[in-house]
Amino acid sequence: MHSGDIPETIGHYHIVSLLGEDAHGVIYRAVAQDTEQTVALKVLPAEAFPSSEVRQQFLAEARALAQVTHPHLRQVYEAGETDTGIYLAMEYLQGSTLKNLLVAGSVELVAALEWSAETCEALAALHARGLTHGYLRPEKIFITQESHAKLLDAGLWRLKVPVGVNLSDEKNLRTSGLEPAVVAGLAPEQLRGEAPTPRSDLYGLGVVLYEMLTGRNPFADPRAAQTMHWVLGRTPPPPGRLRPGIPAELDQVVARALSRESAGRFSSANKFAAALRSVVVEEELAPLVTEPSLWKLAAPLWLAIGGAILVLLLWYLYLALTHP
Repeated sequence: MHSGDIPETIGHYHIVSLLGEDAHGVIYRAVAQDTEQTVALKVLPAEAFPSSEVRQQFLAEARALAQVTHPHLRQVYEAGETDTGIYLAMEYLQGSTLKNLLVAGSVELVAALEWSAETCEALAALHARGLTHGYLRPEKIFITQESHAKLLDAGLWRLKVPVGVNLSDEKNLRTSGLEPAVVAGLAPEQLRGEAPTPRSDLYGLGVVLYEMLTGRNPFADPRAAQTMHWVLGRTPPPPGRLRPGIPAELDQVVARALSRESAGRFSSANKFAAALRSVVVEEELAPLVTEPSLWKLAAPLWLAIGGAILVLLLWYLYLALTHP
């Protein structure tokens, strides 16, 4: 469905306006005709699903998700089908995605800890019902006008990330068409073709937390293949090395969340949240430490060479003037 073709109604919802669109579908502001409740209505066209089986799996999970209520999880009110696809009636939110906030760089330490802990608690509610998010990225966390986190789009990984396909093979990765930004947020086991587990979600949140603290994704590269290799083999520097003032215990929390082996991560979202809430903030964060450029590293050498050349030129000029 193209965003220019705005229908009057979908299911028993009256469409008010277009809110936006993403890689999966179109989102409208709508009103339920029976209760007059304002909702965000996400419409996923049939072609968004790789197969009818995946479509039915997603619909079943979305209906299960509608049974989960948590203050930091965007409420799904209803999941329904039309002739052209699936629609999700969801809680209407005002604020901004974390992705938009990160455009300006890292966020304050207290905010990063609180939003991450709130997201953990939302994940715990999902995991308790046998559900996973599977696709954690900064755009999947919404920050409300009251500065609280809301987890978005649980289960949408089925539309994007193939299961049973070894994406550590560069040929398979190219065929999948996954963007580097998506690859950078997937747990190593997902890249090896496994379905996401609760500990995969905790890894994904660890990546988001790292970016909140440092302003950069620990694995992102413009090339999807290089990103994949970094996820599978690179140990990123502790956030505290890039931003002095980050407590050492937080560096340890991040390292545990980013363990390449799932057994090395937190055993539950609640334990991850407890670890985040136990971090003591004692000082303000220093400015980010940037990677030194080649020019900065070589500057003393170039200055020495330039000085030597200048001395030689002056000496040559002196000889020319004194010995005609």
